[in-house]
Amino acid sequence: MQLVALLALPLLLLPMLWAMPARSGKYLSLATALGQLFYTLWLIWHRPLAEDLSYAIDIPWFALNLDGAPLLQVRFSLAAGGLQWLMLVLSGMVLTMSALSALGHITTKERAYHALFLLLCTAIPGCFVAQDAFLFYVFFEVMLIPMYFMVGLWGGPRREFAAIQFFLYTLVGSLLILAGFAVSYLLDNPERLLGLGHLPQAAAQAWQTPIAAEGWLSGITMASAVFWALLVGFLIKLPTVPLHTWLPVAHTEAPTPVSILLAGILLKTGGYGILYWAIRLFPAVAAASSDVLAYLGGISIAYAALLALAAQDLKRLVACSSISHMGFVLLGFATGGSLGNQGAVFQLVSHGIISAGLFAAAGVLQHLTGTRDLRAVGGLAAALPRFSMLFAALCFAGMGLPGFSGFVGEFLVLVAGFGAASGGHLPWAALILALGGLLVTSGFFLWALRRMLMGQFYLQDGNTTHLADVARTEALLLWSAVLLALVLGLYPQPWLQLWSGRL
Repeated sequence: MQLVALLALPLLLLPMLWAMPARSGKYLSLATALGQLFYTLWLIWHRPLAEDLSYAIDIPWFALNLDGAPLLQVRFSLAAGGLQWLMLVLSGMVLTMSALSALGHITTKERAYHALFLLLCTAIPGCFVAQDAFLFYVFFEVMLIPMYFMVGLWGGPRREFAAIQFFLYTLVGSLLILAGFAVSYLLDNPERLLGLGHLPQAAAQAWQTPIAAEGWLSGITMASAVFWALLVGFLIKLPTVPLHTWLPVAHTEAPTPVSILLAGILLKTGGYGILYWAIRLFPAVAAASSDVLAYLGGISIAYAALLALAAQDLKRLVACSSISHMGFVLLGFATGGSLGNQGAVFQLVSHGIISAGLFAAAGVLQHLTGTRDLRAVGGLAAALPRFSMLFAALCFAGMGLPGFSGFVGEFLVLVAGFGAASGGHLPWAALILALGGLLVTSGFFLWALRRMLMGQFYLQDGNTTHLADVARTEALLLWSAVLLALVLGLYPQPWLQLWSGRL
C-alpha cells in the first residue's frame, strides 16, 4: 500500500485548496511535492534489496465478459524497481522545483492552477509505477489534461495555439500507444490481461504473422508494427526530430513553472515508455531497429543543436537544447546493452534537473529585465552578479562539462556507442552526428553567455539605473539545480548502483 499512499496523497489534499485562502494554495503544492520526494527516498531506503520490484500491489480493477467468457480484465497493479525509483526521485525533485517557481510566477486563478498541479503529482509518479498497460495509459493520458490548461490559461500571448498544438501532438502519440497495447492484448492472450507480464506471452507465430498477405506491408510482422506504434507514440512525447515541432512553441508560451514541469519530467515519460514498454516488450525488434534509433538520436542531437544556435529567445534556446539532449537517450537505447541503457536513463535524470534550472533562469531573466530576448540584454555580470554566476554554472552543466551530471550520462552513452559501433552493431555516422552536436551545444551556450553576461551593461528599452539581483526564492531554486547537477556529476555511484541497466 506504500505506492498507493504516494499516489493518493495529492488527491486527498485537493479539497483543502477550497478550504484555505487562495494565495495559500502555493504552499500546499510545495508541501505536497516535498512530501512525495521525502517519502520516495524513505521507501528506497527501506525497500527489500532482494526483490527486483518492491512494494508490489496487484488487485483486480474491472473486468468485462462476453457470453460468460472473459473479454477484458484490467488490474490495479503497481510496483517499483531500480528504474522506477530513479524516475520517482526525479519526479519529486522537479515537482518541488516547479512548486518553488510557482511561488512568484502564478498570481492569477491560483486555486485552479494548484488543483491541476496536485493532479499532476498523482499522474506523473503513476506512470512510473504502473505495471498494467491499461493503468499506465490512464496515468499517461491524465497528464495531458492539466498541462493543456496550464499552458492555455497561464501562458504567453500565443498560449491558445501552443496548448492546442501540444494537445493534438500528444493525443496522436497516445492513440498510437493505445493501438499498440490493444493489438498486443488481442494477439493470442487467453488470460485477457493487460499487465506487463502478460503482453509478451502471445504466441511467437502470432507475432511473426505479416500484417498483410501481399503488397508492401507483407514483409512487416505484427511484432514490428506494434513496436513502432509504441515507439512513435513515445517519440512524440520525448520528443525527437522530426516529431519535435510542438516543443519550442509550448515552452516559449508556457509560464516558467510549467516549462520546468514539461522539460524536467513530462518529456522523461517518453524516454521511460520507450525503454520499459516498447524495448522491454519487443527486444528482438528493438535490436533489429537499432540503426534507425541511432540515426534518429544522432540527427536529433545535431539538428536541434543548430536550431538552438539560431534561437534569439532564451526559452526557445533551452527548449531546442532539450531536444538535442534527448537524442542521447535514443542513442543509448540503440546500443542494446546495459551500459547504454544506464547512460540513457542517467541522461534523463541529469537533463531533468539541468533543464529545470535553465528554464527557471529564463523566467528569472524575464522577471528582472522584462525580456528573454538575447539581443536586448548585455553585460549582466556587472548588474546581476548572483544571477550571472548561477546562470553560467547551469550553462556549463548543459554543455556536459566534467564535474556536472550531464558529462556522466553523455560519457556513458558515447562509450557504449563506440563499443557497439566497433562491433558492427551501430553506424559510425550516428556517433559522428552526436559528436558534432556536442560541439554545437558548447557553441550556443557559450554564445549565450557572451551575449548576456560579457561586455558593457545594456538593457534595450529598459531602466538601466538599477536592477535588483535574483530574489531569495529564485536563488534557492537556481542553487538547487546547480548543486544537484554537481552532486550527480561528482558522485554518480549511488544513482548508477540503484539500477544496473538490465531489462
